[in-house]
Amino acid sequence: MPRTLSREIRIQPKKGLIIHGPPGAGKALVARRLSEILNAKVKIVRAPEIIGTLVGSSEKNLRDVFAPSIKDFEQMGEESPVHVIIFQEIDAIAGKRGATSVTDRIVSQLSTLVDGFNRQTNLLVIGTTSRIELIDEGLLRPRRFELLL
Repeated sequence: MPRTLSREIRIQPKKGLIIHGPPGAGKALVARRLSEILNAKVKIVRAPEIIGTLVGSSEKNLRDVFAPSIKDFEQMGEESPVHVIIFQEIDAIAGKRGATSVTDRIVSQLSTLVDGFNRQTNLLVIGTTSRIELIDEGLLRPRRFELLL
């Protein structure tokens, strides 16, 4: 939905969604097609690639993924192009907290980044997974990954 139309009719656009289903169901294909429909700049992230070997490197990797959309929004505001970030296998980085300290730090950083772009109107974050039950409940709350398909 165009940003001007959503403002006019006072509909708050969704900021994040999770596409889940069995392996081979076409989750990534749906996410890519949605990006094409939105005519968006697309960043596809294979979630396991986020995990770094040094303390803090995973969190930095996440911040680096979000940086272009933040920069565009700061420079161009409402006129900035739409960015779509697709996390394939998001359950690999967004597992339930308490499992490991690395998982806890990554989930906390991801939550902070998703919360931080609530004022941004140029970003949609999509996660794909075949194991929805492994994702931390805190990420599935409203204003984060609130839409499940």
